[in-house]
Amino acid sequence: MSTKPVLDMEEEEVVDLSNPEVVQKYKAAAEVAHRAMEEVMKLCKTGARIVDLCNAGDAFIVAECKKAFPKTKFERGIAFPTCVSVNNAAGHFSPLKDDKTVLAKNDVVKIDLCTHIDGFIALAARTLVVDPDGDVTGRVADVITAAQVAMNAAVHMLQIGKTNEEVSEVIKRVAEAYHVNPLEGVLSHQMNRFLIDGDKVIMNKPMIDQRVEKCTFEANDVWCIDVVMSTGEGVARERDVRTTVYKRSLEKMYMLKLKASKYLLQQINRKCPVFPFTLRCIDDERQARMGISEMSSHGMVDPYPVLFEKDREFVAQFKTTVFVLPKQTLPAFTPAIPAYVKSEYTCEDELVKAALATPLKAEEKKPEEKKPEEKKPEEKAEEKK
Repeated sequence: MSTKPVLDMEEEEVVDLSNPEVVQKYKAAAEVAHRAMEEVMKLCKTGARIVDLCNAGDAFIVAECKKAFPKTKFERGIAFPTCVSVNNAAGHFSPLKDDKTVLAKNDVVKIDLCTHIDGFIALAARTLVVDPDGDVTGRVADVITAAQVAMNAAVHMLQIGKTNEEVSEVIKRVAEAYHVNPLEGVLSHQMNRFLIDGDKVIMNKPMIDQRVEKCTFEANDVWCIDVVMSTGEGVARERDVRTTVYKRSLEKMYMLKLKASKYLLQQINRKCPVFPFTLRCIDDERQARMGISEMSSHGMVDPYPVLFEKDREFVAQFKTTVFVLPKQTLPAFTPAIPAYVKSEYTCEDELVKAALATPLKAEEKKPEEKKPEEKKPEEKAEEKK
């Protein structure tokens, strides 16, 4: 399975949004991601096994991506495995087949998934509450509302000439308005074909000891806007929960010793050589569990550990893919706050209000009507004759 198509040396393929076919593929990937999200959300009921939800999301993506551009043979499918993280779990929970974890009534659930068509990527994340009896208020409502409002404001800020620092400031002000904290370590990435985490990034929460290079948004950029809020301090840490999501580190090579490790590498090269994967997708999960240790110890894979806020805190996440076109900022979809979520707070910050009021589409200037030219005196005299 090749990682990228081989291009004719004489003709370089245009792989940004200036190519209408590329835009088509991005939109097709986004449509599958949106419908996969809706499918998993429907299954979020009291007593549902989380692994079943993750499997359902992944299976839906694989099946629906096959239907896009059916007469072509390029790669398509999962670009990040479906993760379902509950309450104070911040993300990356995509358990193995024998995991017994189930959803409970009133759990705060974050669903995170990602698709690609021919390497063109669309990500999505939403937060919901399991089987609420009525309106959801208090700290849960505050954190969900803050995450969605901040994501929406960030999308409106993705205008040509604006900067990543301006977006981080807007996220910070939304968090202050709802008395929550942006989660540290979360990054929104510019994306390219087959690349889910490009070099240009927006920090969810800028830190003194974590700096990123200032960047300006440009025409034909594609961004994943990922906003994560917490009712706690905004610091997530690893716990004794098994990491199941990894990404092959292509620059790291090592002659593996164990039979299980060699098997796992073969499966990765065949199924997911470029994008993150879950051990659950490997044909023989037992071999995968055994082989991942050797690959990890030699840096051949990068882990996506499950991270947690403090107990009794809640984390909310909203994520979308955004296309920065020359005359329009186009979000693939704009996930809404669930209707039952009722925060007592509103955001009256002028910077945030200005961001939300920024049009996503530039107004087209109407061509000025030409006034009839004033006739010269000699022409008027000639007409009178």
